[in-house]
Amino acid sequence: MTLTLTDKGLRQLSKLLPSIVFPFVFFLSGVSSLFFQVAWQRLLTVFYGVGPVSITLIVSLYMLGLGFGSLIGGYFADRGKNLIRIYVLVEISLGLFGVLSLPLLRSLGELTAGSSVWISMLSMSLFLAIPTSLMGMTLPLVIKIFNHCDRNFLRSVSSLYCINTLGAAFGCLLATFVIISHWGIDTTIYVGASIDLLLAFVIASVASIQGEQSFSLESTPIMDDPPASADLGRDSTESSALSDQKNSTALFSLVFLSGFLAIAYEIAWFRFLQVLVKSSPYSYSTILFVYLLGIGFGSYFCTGIAGNLSKKNRRNLFFLFQAFVGMYALLSIAVYYILTRDSDFRLLTVSSFSFYTAWPSTQWYAPSPYFVIAALFIWPILFMFLPTLAMGATFPLMSSLSFNDGNDEGKSVGFTYFFTTLGNVTGGIVTGFVLLSSLGSEITFLLLGVLGTAMILLVSNDYLSRSKKVFVLALALLAVVLFPKQGELYSLVNRCLIPPGEHASWHGHLQEGVDGVIYTMTNGSVFQHYINGFSHGRRPDIKYYVETIEAIAYAKQKENVLIIGFGTGTILEIVQLLSEVKKITVIEICPSSIANLKKFPLFQKMLADGRVNLVIDDGRRYLLSHKEKYDLVLMDPLRSTEAYSNNIYSKQFFECLKQHLSDAGIVLLWLDEFKILPHTVTSVFPFVRQYDFFCLASNNEMNEIAGAKDNVMNCFDKNLQKEIIKHSANFVADQEKMKDSLQKYPINQDWRPYCEYWIR
Repeated sequence: MTLTLTDKGLRQLSKLLPSIVFPFVFFLSGVSSLFFQVAWQRLLTVFYGVGPVSITLIVSLYMLGLGFGSLIGGYFADRGKNLIRIYVLVEISLGLFGVLSLPLLRSLGELTAGSSVWISMLSMSLFLAIPTSLMGMTLPLVIKIFNHCDRNFLRSVSSLYCINTLGAAFGCLLATFVIISHWGIDTTIYVGASIDLLLAFVIASVASIQGEQSFSLESTPIMDDPPASADLGRDSTESSALSDQKNSTALFSLVFLSGFLAIAYEIAWFRFLQVLVKSSPYSYSTILFVYLLGIGFGSYFCTGIAGNLSKKNRRNLFFLFQAFVGMYALLSIAVYYILTRDSDFRLLTVSSFSFYTAWPSTQWYAPSPYFVIAALFIWPILFMFLPTLAMGATFPLMSSLSFNDGNDEGKSVGFTYFFTTLGNVTGGIVTGFVLLSSLGSEITFLLLGVLGTAMILLVSNDYLSRSKKVFVLALALLAVVLFPKQGELYSLVNRCLIPPGEHASWHGHLQEGVDGVIYTMTNGSVFQHYINGFSHGRRPDIKYYVETIEAIAYAKQKENVLIIGFGTGTILEIVQLLSEVKKITVIEICPSSIANLKKFPLFQKMLADGRVNLVIDDGRRYLLSHKEKYDLVLMDPLRSTEAYSNNIYSKQFFECLKQHLSDAGIVLLWLDEFKILPHTVTSVFPFVRQYDFFCLASNNEMNEIAGAKDNVMNCFDKNLQKEIIKHSANFVADQEKMKDSLQKYPINQDWRPYCEYWIR
């Protein structure tokens, strides 16, 4: 039997095309947007650093661009003659900018790298302004077009916002776990650009099938869904009141508040979760994925929950959602703290906290990749998924409250999104730079949770009875009583690896700042130093003596020394023993780490040496902004799988470092990866010596200086000398043998961070 489509059938099919195609298009639009965000944010840090100020500037400028773009998109959505044509132009512009972004960013970065905060901010603003504004324009445009077909504003906003957010969530995972890991950051950008250009073609094709007149929005006004305005006596009054300037201000104040709280919770959760699962590109993407997944599904469920409610009760629902998020934040942290402290639940924390979860499976002491990935997902789901469902419902809910007549969909969505992002930016700055650093995570969670839960009092009694409000407040009070005090949460997590019977002999010292959580444990003369859950130095540790003494033995001159990464100061302490050293520059990216260590006289004395110049900065940013040359550069900063580590492990960084070496200068680089990193070093330096856990590199041939090791060794007592000799490094290969054996392995590049993105 042959099936044929009549002209009537074709017309009916063409009417269905927008409802089928636009959700698909907007999902892929979310995917490409996150491709760009992940890639551009990463590449901007190469030139402007990975310190908290730089990261905050990048994220804030990105969100502000989206917010202003939504205002522009809202304007065109309500006034444009042909929205399809506008949307196609936006997608084409985004795609073309993506293609051009790599050479543009490289030129801009090379011109302004290492500059002041203000010039950096201006440079990043110039780069991000166009693409983020274009991205922000898409939401009001697509909702206007889609609502013209669906004629249900709340449903249009909730479904499209859900689809776009889910696209962003999966785009985040796809970019990190697949594309960057296999093909690099540059490929991620080109794929994102290709998606946008493809979407422009698809939409243009649909428009040609439909005919431009199908998208002429000058017809009958599209009203909000009838149930929201069914009570004409009450809602018509509310509608006119809402159009009043005073009520509009109150409404957008609530939108701003919801955006503020959403990002404040996100930052607090990110800090706590990254102590548990460690800071790696995979942990960041996984946490963001769960956050966006909850937002997306929450937006989708909004129609079913609020579709039949009046506008007054939608406001009640908004307050109820905020109360739920606050309550969940309080209860989840309190319950976690009690269970981890008093039950075998602590074993889950012990397993997750181990730094091996951030290491590649090629290391002999690492667990299987399945354990790594499971650990990355478990904690974000437990702490974030349910509250983000409520957060996700607030955007379509508030957009529907700002929607008054049949023609202002673009304005409603644009203004709601703008004030949401404005709240996001403000919440991010206040939480990251004020609340966490001055109050700590526990008090910040407590403050946000209490503020959110208190919104239950703003729900009218005819929507939620007083007895239910009293129950919620009583439950919140219980959570407050059980909530960990300042410093107790991170003390519990950082001490989880110590057997319970040995807790009394270890003393913890906590410092929480803008840059993270620092925890230093001491047991007599033994130090264990953690930065955001990662071990970043121990005392005593023989490996620091072994590698530093070996580097000193090959350095013909030692007047000017550069140390990248303070750790627990052993490398600095050894260098200070050398009388010929005139200047020691120590670059440390984490000021809170130094602040915590300065609580001990040992480190106060080290840093009080007149030869020591302590610089709080990103190591690469510092070198880009200075021209000084060094006789000895000592690097034992961080693992090559930690987030942003490639910035100081890439070929481009080593080329920069090479220019800062004196004629006979020596570089010491600690190794935790023995194929890609050594190959990267040999691709830059003509002379390299690889040992079993570090390597030395130079621009000139290296020869051991007679008596140099003995001069240093004589500064130590006999027992320490025996330990150093016992654990002396094994020479593995010189540059010629390394080049022959490592040719099949890739080289770390700024755009191809193979060590950091190790899943392949």
